[in-house]
Amino acid sequence: MRKLLLFGAGLAIGYVVGAKGGRKAYDDLVAGARKVWDHPTVQEVAGVVQEQAERLVDEGKRKLS
Repeated sequence: MRKLLLFGAGLAIGYVVGAKGGRKAYDDLVAGARKVWDHPTVQEVAGVVQEQAERLVDEGKRKLS
């Protein structure tokens, strides 16, 4: 999953750097990313992942204590 995320980020950066559209291409990319991030389903999943991460950190701290 992490590799896929890094690949997507690299692809997006390459597109922006190589795009002839320049600033407009960058602005379009940012607008699309914001639209996806602001989607309720994405926000719900992000909340679930954050809760799980916090739980795992707490468990790790308890085990180390």
